[in-house]
Amino acid sequence: TKLSVRDNNLSGRLPSSFGQMTDLEFLNLYSNQLTGSLPTEWGQMTSLTELALNDNNLSGRLPTSLGQMTDLQVLRLESNQLTGSLPAEWGQMTSLKYLALYENNLSGRLPSSFGQMTALEGLFLYSNQLIGSLPAEWGQM
Repeated sequence: TKLSVRDNNLSGRLPSSFGQMTDLEFLNLYSNQLTGSLPTEWGQMTSLTELALNDNNLSGRLPTSLGQMTDLQVLRLESNQLTGSLPAEWGQMTSLKYLALYENNLSGRLPSSFGQMTALEGLFLYSNQLIGSLPAEWGQM
C-alpha cells in the first residue's frame, strides 16, 4: 500500500492511528504545513520502506520507536523544527539507504550505533547543532 499527499496545504498533527497501517510501504506527506511531533506509534509501521515528512513544521524529539522500522530504506525529515538528540536505537534500521535530517534543531552527539547502518548511501545532518567527534564505528557504514 502506498500513500502520497505531498505538495498540498495539509495542516494539523500526524495521526497516531497511522501506526496501525502495518502493511503500508510508502508514506509521502512532504511539503505541507503539518505540525506537532512524530507519534511513537509510527514505529509499528514495520513494512514501511519510504517515509518522507520533510518541509513541514514538525517539532519535538525523534522517537526511538522508529528504530523498529527495519525495512525502512528512505527517511526524509529535513527542513522541520525537530529537536533533541539522534536516537541510538535508530542504528537498528540496517536497511536504511538515505537519511536526511538537515535543517532542524537537533543537538547532542553522533551515536556510534549508526555504524550498524551498513546499507547507508547518504546521511545528511548539516545545519543542526550537533557536537562531539565522528564515532570510529561510522567507518563500518
